[in-house]
Order: sequence, then C-alpha cells, then structure tokens
Amino acid sequence: MLDLGADVNEVYPGFGTPLETIARKFTFSDSTLRPFYDVLLERPDIDLLAPSEGGEPVVVRLRKWYAKRGELVERIEAKLTEQGIPRRGACKLSASSSRCWHSHRHTLP
Repeated sequence: MLDLGADVNEVYPGFGTPLETIARKFTFSDSTLRPFYDVLLERPDIDLLAPSEGGEPVVVRLRKWYAKRGELVERIEAKLTEQGIPRRGACKLSASSSRCWHSHRHTLP
C-alpha cells in the first residue's frame, strides 16, 4: 500500500499514524512487531516529528509508551540522530537542522 501512495504520516482519528497504530497494540511485544516497524521506519518519507493527534509530534507520543515500546523508541531516537536532528534537551541547531525532538519547532534567525 505504501508503495502505491498511501501516506506513512497520515493521522487517522482515534489511531494516529500507522506507526502509532501498530505500537499501541500492547498485546504484542516489540520483537513480534519488529517486521512492521522495519517496513515503516525504512520509508524515506516517514516524518517522526510530524504532528499526530492533539498536535504532538509522533516521537513525543511514542516516548510516553517507552515502558512497553522501549525498542521502538530507541530505534526512532537512533533514526533521528542519524538524520542530524538533536536529542531532546540538546538544541544545538545549525542551518542544516532547524528541528529538535521537543514538542515544538525552532526557527533559525
């Protein structure tokens, strides 16, 4: 579906993004859901800082589930670091990175 144009960042009312929808199935472990995470996290168009339900970035919402989704959260944080996006609380922004992991976006002068 994604290869045919489905939006990996689409927010569905009551569910959130596809990644959030999968992650909130607490019946399954991270290891069981790993193949689904792989498909979504490998998408070049996934935006983990995009707003989800209520306006919070996807990464902020997923961090709230760390106790049950630790592996997923760590993978997301690693992906953001690889993309040059600073960790929460480490807002050392440059012209190449105007976004951080907070629930807000910075603008450069």
